[in-house]
Amino acid sequence: DRLPVAGAWPMPVEPGMPGLWLSTAMGSRGLTHAALCGELIAAQMGAEPLPIDADLLRSIDVGRIAGAATSRSPAPRRG
Repeated sequence: DRLPVAGAWPMPVEPGMPGLWLSTAMGSRGLTHAALCGELIAAQMGAEPLPIDADLLRSIDVGRIAGAATSRSPAPRRG
């Protein structure tokens, strides 16, 4: 869909490891998207007003890929 993904991952990656934030899938528009996604994440982390409207936030929210990522089998653990 050519949209970046930015925001807080909705669940811990490992037990006891909350706080994963993503800014990815920039593609060829990374130079322009990176600044906006950085501003968004900083505002979310600091509980400040968001720099984008609600429609755009839903379009790039991590939640839109989280369901697909969690439905896959987990990667094997390294020992």
